[in-house]
Amino acid sequence: MNPDFGSGLWNVLFENMSDDMAPIIDSTIRRDIAKWMSYVNVQSVSVLNNKDNNYNRLDVSVVFTVPSIGVFEQQTLQVGMNTNNI
Repeated sequence: MNPDFGSGLWNVLFENMSDDMAPIIDSTIRRDIAKWMSYVNVQSVSVLNNKDNNYNRLDVSVVFTVPSIGVFEQQTLQVGMNTNNI
C-alpha cells in the first residue's frame, strides 16, 4: 500500500471558503495528476462557488486529455453541504 496515493483535496475539504481556495484546488489537482498519472494532460481546472443557493458548495471541473489513446474528457465533482442535509 502507498499512503501517499490519491489527491490532496481532502486537505482543503474543511477550510473556510475564500478567494484563495480556487488556486489551491487548481494547483493540488494539477500536482497530483502529474505525480500519479503522468500520461494525462490537464487542459483546465475550473472551480466555481455556488453562491446562488443556501449551500457551501464548490463545483470543480477538470478538462483533460490522454494523448496516447486519443481521449478528451471533462469530469465535474460537486461538493456540497448545508445545515439540513450533509
